[in-house]
Amino acid sequence: MNIYLTHEEYQDMGGLLEQAAFARWQAQAAAFLDRVTRRRLQTMQTIPGEAKRLMFELIAVAASVDPLNPETGLTQETEIVDGVHSSRIYSQGRISGAPDQMNRMAAAYLDGMTDDTGVPLLYMGVGE
Repeated sequence: MNIYLTHEEYQDMGGLLEQAAFARWQAQAAAFLDRVTRRRLQTMQTIPGEAKRLMFELIAVAASVDPLNPETGLTQETEIVDGVHSSRIYSQGRISGAPDQMNRMAAAYLDGMTDDTGVPLLYMGVGE
């Protein structure tokens, strides 16, 4: 797995996640970035600042849609009928739009950028 943004860099940018939470969501964001760049970014000598800023934003999106994150916007309703507990969990709809949001962000941050060999980071052309 490639680390495009360290926890220290993340905190310097204003991030508030603890190390453990950061590591989890950083891994998810890095996997997404590897997919959209066809792993071109991980072969670069230096990770561009735009990619680091994108990672910061992607981590926020990954954290906001993670069902294990207590602040994801999930609500739980519990009722007791005749001594039997019944619980339902409702999503506030954040998960459904996340992939589109992440793709738009990648396009906004990486459009026109190239890897060290001159190939556009977002190139999905023929022969790949």
